[in-house]
Amino acid sequence: MNKKYCVINNDLTYFNLHRKKFINIIDKKNNKITLFFPQSFNSPKYEKNIKKLLDEGFQIKFFFLKRKNINILYELWTFFTLFIRLFEGYNYAYTSTIKLNLHLIFLNLFFKSTLILHFSGLGYFYVNNKFLIRLIRNIIENLFKYFVKKNTLCIFENTEDLEYFTNKKKVFNDNNCLAINGVGVNIQKFHPIIKNKSIFNVLMVSRITYEKGVDDYLSCYEYFKFNQNYKFILIGPYEKNKKNNKLLQKIKLYNKNNNFEYHEWINNIKTYYDIAHASILPSYREGLSVFLLESLASGLPIISTNVTGNKALVKEDYNGYLVNINSPNEIKDSIMKLRKNKPIYDKFSTNSRILANQIFDENIIIQKFKKFLTDKKIL
Repeated sequence: MNKKYCVINNDLTYFNLHRKKFINIIDKKNNKITLFFPQSFNSPKYEKNIKKLLDEGFQIKFFFLKRKNINILYELWTFFTLFIRLFEGYNYAYTSTIKLNLHLIFLNLFFKSTLILHFSGLGYFYVNNKFLIRLIRNIIENLFKYFVKKNTLCIFENTEDLEYFTNKKKVFNDNNCLAINGVGVNIQKFHPIIKNKSIFNVLMVSRITYEKGVDDYLSCYEYFKFNQNYKFILIGPYEKNKKNNKLLQKIKLYNKNNNFEYHEWINNIKTYYDIAHASILPSYREGLSVFLLESLASGLPIISTNVTGNKALVKEDYNGYLVNINSPNEIKDSIMKLRKNKPIYDKFSTNSRILANQIFDENIIIQKFKKFLTDKKIL
């Protein structure tokens, strides 16, 4: 074996769908690649998925992780379980999410790995502006600033996040940073098809949280709930906490209506892009949404909030409309404009596909990622 790589993940499904294609640029025959997953994925439910990865030449290890949790005892146990599994030593260590990135920089005080920190999105700490959250955000940025080693590489999903951490906050050296335009999209798998025009289907795929704008999507639906010419489709996992209970109650209520449909998970998401007429994402902040990338490739006009991440994918009056945060009425007006003006709809649809082909094709993104690691002598 020439080099040893470890890849620390917080989710098996997301790794298979969107992260593995980046790791596959590493030669598995001449290098050792170990994938780390939370202990919850070491169960019969995921046995086939794990076996498939083993058959592909990866090695697998598990560690303790509580997602969406900042309990200090849990974090110490996460640190310890990762520490004992990293003890054999790796030349390169890759991970994503802010929490795992932080764990890795402290773990690397004991090791000599070159780190590749992938920021898939800045998440809750960059959406909420309460005093305590701003304080935590400032602490996080200073931890990165003072504990990251000089040879650490950083991958950002969009240019705005890169600019924030390099030029604005001076956290990272921009020579060691790359913005890659998200995870890219398979333009052969996702492509435009002719739609049934009798009912205008509005699609949103997202985690069920307030920060993703789900409440605004539901509030927008209220304008259409008695109009059978429109149908709202919502797909996404529900995050169990007290704050989100009201969202779930609304979803359960609306799901009884003929023109509303909710699914927590769909194995073949493409079937819903194929029937959708427009995609909606009223989130408060994004890295670079996979949902919107797949919507672009499917030739769907997009209505999204005018925030970091979304603005890279949606160009006002080119392939969609940008609306303000917490503005269900603006979303409603935009939907009706798309339904009533076929020339605009067709233009937006064509331009979404053009953006996917020219900028967000996953082959372009992966080659950009590969060149960066090759130039830095990681591959």
